[in-house]
Amino acid sequence: MAVGDEWERVQYEKHHEGQKTQVNSPYNTGRVPGIELARPIRVLRVGFGIDPPLRDSPARSPTAPMSSLQAEPTPNPNSLKFTTDAGPFLDGGMAAYTSAAEAEEDPLARALFAISGVEDVFVTPQFVTVSKAPGTDWAAVKPDVEAVLSDHLQSR
Repeated sequence: MAVGDEWERVQYEKHHEGQKTQVNSPYNTGRVPGIELARPIRVLRVGFGIDPPLRDSPARSPTAPMSSLQAEPTPNPNSLKFTTDAGPFLDGGMAAYTSAAEAEEDPLARALFAISGVEDVFVTPQFVTVSKAPGTDWAAVKPDVEAVLSDHLQSR
């Protein structure tokens, strides 16, 4: 162990003396019997900043962060709530559809109903909830729903 590393460890121990840390923390190596590390671990906090796209450019910058689409469970096991940080799904209000016929005038809902197994669609600016048929597996529906929602957000 280098002299500098030993000095840092001693300073850390002095600063955190008597404080409790997680059992699986690398800083517990001297306090928890049976846990020994081959060498000290340094924790580095690095920011991975990515420049946002240019505001005056309609095209997406190749360095722009990818929007994330998350699926969240709901109390109904046949429904998933999809949220994103890429912007609103709808400009305002809300829309609820229980059939493809009801969704005829809404391009997003019409595309979601084109997915086999989709039975209900609820759209707000912040999220979209999609309900599937009880006998349908989410593994068969979810990728298609995510693709439709991503396409919708990119076209806005």
